[in-house]
Amino acid sequence: MKKLFLLAVVMVLSTNVLKAGDKVEYKPEELKDAAVVAKKYVKANLKLLKKLNIKKLVILECTGEFVTSKEVTDGAFRGRADYFGNVTQRTRTTTLKFDKDYYTNITDAVYESVVDLFEQNGIEIIRKETVIESPTYKEWNLKEEKEGRGVTAGMFKDTTVTKTQKVSTTGLGIFPGPIKMIGVVGDLGPITAELGAEGFLQVHFRVDKTKKFAPALTAFEMLLSTDLRSQKVGFKGKEKLRYDFYTQWQNILNLEKAIESKSNLDSKDPKDFDKQKYNTELTDMLYGVIGGFDVGLKNALPENKPIVREAPAQVMEEAAPAPAEPTPAETK
Repeated sequence: MKKLFLLAVVMVLSTNVLKAGDKVEYKPEELKDAAVVAKKYVKANLKLLKKLNIKKLVILECTGEFVTSKEVTDGAFRGRADYFGNVTQRTRTTTLKFDKDYYTNITDAVYESVVDLFEQNGIEIIRKETVIESPTYKEWNLKEEKEGRGVTAGMFKDTTVTKTQKVSTTGLGIFPGPIKMIGVVGDLGPITAELGAEGFLQVHFRVDKTKKFAPALTAFEMLLSTDLRSQKVGFKGKEKLRYDFYTQWQNILNLEKAIESKSNLDSKDPKDFDKQKYNTELTDMLYGVIGGFDVGLKNALPENKPIVREAPAQVMEEAAPAPAEPTPAETK
């Protein structure tokens, strides 16, 4: 029965597609105004943090998913018919792929910014350097990167094959698929207690690319599992503690509107791709959203005092992306 329950939970998680609602145009001046971001771009559900007076959490997963290529094939009713009735369907492939270091740098910076976000609002975050030393965490043997593939199709629309690269912050891994996740789910309570936290966070964001190869932040969420309780189970003399979360995977911070740049970064020669502009726009989006979350936390927890550490959190450093095939290719 317990395994069936865990499998049901895992299936719910695995089908949770990250997707913001409406799209808004990238406007750097708005993203630099945290109050505007909090009101216009994000949704915060932070009552639980205040109700339980949470003071210590741990981030067990922080991942970024980056769209690397899109292959679009004409739909059934969009193909071109010749004199004999033969239909030719066009396939257009666009690719924008950076080296792994760039994706890792972005995800690391998001992790550090989220740590700073919570600690500036009085909630200590147990650092990943401590997490990865846990014997339980080591047993999970999680991967730090994973390729993905998705397909959308229909009778009256084009077929789109999207390839993605999912990358975690350095040290932490990506939670596995439904079957392997069963073992991880069973350990989430014990490892949270072992680390001395009151709950754990999962941070996910997704970066798409526009037709002009500019960035689009299409999802950003934080999930909280907390209200951890323990009870003794087993026969007398062989009892052990069982840990259960009474609140699991609550979405406490969420991007409501995808942010899409209108810049034209298309270039015939990969060497001419404007890496600086792409990086600036993407980091503006990410930092802007986190700034909006900060407003929500400050409003929800006005009495909390910042936690002061000896060493400041890492700041985002400019990476050196290396685009591959940044021009569309058409085939018949």
